[in-house]
Amino acid sequence: PLIAHIPPKKISLLVLPEGAVPFAAESPLFRSSRLPFSLQASPQLSSRISSLDIARLAAFRIQAPVLIGLEGRQIERNGRVAAYNSCYFVTQETVQRYDKQLLLPLGEYIPFPTLASFLSSYGIHDSFTPGKECSVFESGSLRISPLICYEETFSSYALAASRLRPTLLVSLTNDCWYPTIRKEHL
Repeated sequence: PLIAHIPPKKISLLVLPEGAVPFAAESPLFRSSRLPFSLQASPQLSSRISSLDIARLAAFRIQAPVLIGLEGRQIERNGRVAAYNSCYFVTQETVQRYDKQLLLPLGEYIPFPTLASFLSSYGIHDSFTPGKECSVFESGSLRISPLICYEETFSSYALAASRLRPTLLVSLTNDCWYPTIRKEHL
């Protein structure tokens, strides 16, 4: 419904917030039969699709890149699944990912093992894994370097991202958790 009324090629970039949905980007959560008709672009859609699939369909529908905050997952060498607070850059052809480097205590990582049982009563059972470096996403004339929630408040992260020579720095954040901190992000 959000993009159903956007004519193709009328926008250059669609930006959606950090943690747009509270599940891993590739988890098949949604029934494809429930998609708005404007997104039902491919007859090869499986019956269940992920948030990342929807972002791909949106990029195809509006013919512009989509920048969206989702939970990234990766299987490590030891078989453990590592979770990341990630930003995905989705075009009609490619999907690229940036993983947040600066994690916030209690919300994104558990700073002390003694807090684990207390935090689990609030649904926090594990920590995100920090990303290792800045990224730049390219599409046409756009060179976008993303920052995720609070990274922009630390100049070292913004400066490292700017060294990649982006045409645009984008901070993905979701202030609905703490609405009074909007000014800090700005």
